[in-house]
Amino acid sequence: MLSGMPACETLMVGDDVRDDVLGAQKAGLRGALVKTGKYQPGDENRYGNPDYVFENLEEMADFVIQQYN
Repeated sequence: MLSGMPACETLMVGDDVRDDVLGAQKAGLRGALVKTGKYQPGDENRYGNPDYVFENLEEMADFVIQQYN
């Protein structure tokens, strides 16, 4: 558990699909890829399947906020 929250309800967001996203998924978290920073076109299909793919951090933040409203 992460601060009282189950890992499966925790979202890890990163721009590196292999290390950030798939690493989070292997640890039992949900993994989201954001298409900024280290992201390269096609990364979302290169190593595995992210739970979510966002164009940018603003889109990710809007998604997270909607989950709790």
